[in-house]
Amino acid sequence: MIVYFHPKKMNDLKANEAEWRLTPEEIRSVKGYEDTNDEDIELIQRTLSLLALAFYEGYLMEQNKD
Repeated sequence: MIVYFHPKKMNDLKANEAEWRLTPEEIRSVKGYEDTNDEDIELIQRTLSLLALAFYEGYLMEQNKD
């Protein structure tokens, strides 16, 4: 599973989580995740959210170096 966030959309990342967060159906459509239970789906969603926010923080730090 590859999750990519375009830099132009980074400013709205946290504010618009509902728009980019993967749905249970999207997660279950990935090969190997078809039978994932609801608890694991929630864990996957939270993990991806944390990764996205960490990426966003790193992106902001890079922007502030200039």
